[in-house]
Amino acid sequence: MRRRDLHQPVMVTGEVPAVHGANNDPRYPSKRALRMILSFLIDLAVHIGVPVGVAYALDMREPGLTSGQFGMVCVLGFLALSILDRIFLQWAARVTVGKVVTALRTIREDTGGRPTFGMLVKAWLWGIFAAISALG
Repeated sequence: MRRRDLHQPVMVTGEVPAVHGANNDPRYPSKRALRMILSFLIDLAVHIGVPVGVAYALDMREPGLTSGQFGMVCVLGFLALSILDRIFLQWAARVTVGKVVTALRTIREDTGGRPTFGMLVKAWLWGIFAAISALG
């Protein structure tokens, strides 16, 4: 959802979908499919790029990192940034780094309000499971 859509609600007459933010929901009129994809790609780039950059910087020091250590820094850094961005930042501010850039916000489907911490943890775990399933 765009912040503008949340601050300036649209008066709706007639039926509205039961799920807030659905594609046909007149309460949130802005187009968002492309912005959602871009938001995901930006978040993915941050979650991968920062740990790889940190691992590279650590590898430049003497004596450097072994390939196992390099991989471990990348994997643990990815998980740490993903948890910070997708759970804690969204819980505190309703946005991830990618959503800030694309002007989106996270909302609850049932009320349109702020998502709970538990909902964000569940969504993160589901995303990790889906990624592992897709790769394996």
